[in-house]
Order: sequence, then C-alpha cells, then structure tokens
Amino acid sequence: MKLVTGEEVVAQLIKEDDYELRVMFPMIVRHMPRMMQGAPVESLVLAPLTHFAGDDDFVFVKQQLIFYKEMDHRYIDDYHRSVDDFCQIQSNRGPTPEQLEEL
Repeated sequence: MKLVTGEEVVAQLIKEDDYELRVMFPMIVRHMPRMMQGAPVESLVLAPLTHFAGDDDFVFVKQQLIFYKEMDHRYIDDYHRSVDDFCQIQSNRGPTPEQLEEL
C-alpha cells in the first residue's frame, strides 16, 4: 500500500471494511543506495514500520492511503523472510522489566 505521506508499506491483510484495513507485520520499503561494479544502484530493503509497538496488529484508515494492492507473488518470500528476521531479533531481546518482576 502507498500512504498519503509517501511511504510504501507491505503487510499481511487480516480484515478490510469500507473505512480501514487491519494488517499484521507491516514492513516499510526503504530505498538504499549502493555501489555495484563502480556504478550507483538502488536496492530495496524491508524494515519494520515500527520497532516499539506492543503487538503486530495495525489499522490503516483508508483515507490515509493513495492505493493498496495485492503483493506481486515474486516478493512474498522476501516479505516473509523480513518478518521472520524481525521476529527473531525481537525474541532475542530478553524479558521486559515487567516479565522479570513476574519471575
């Protein structure tokens, strides 16, 4: 989906109604310049939309979208790998202070 602010976001659609989209694991598309064989090229990288949310369920109001489309099947595996990588990083962070108090 493309937000009115310009960001491109890919996510797993959970639910849609007339006013909003509910998604899981939104990843923002980042354009990363790099050099390849001495020439500048641009790579696309997926990064979590936010690192600080308490869960992975997000709601986007349709008024804030320019468009949304189904992801091209060629990129679905890349999206899943990015989500898996992020989830692995999150699980390695250790317990929160609240979780430590419960122990």
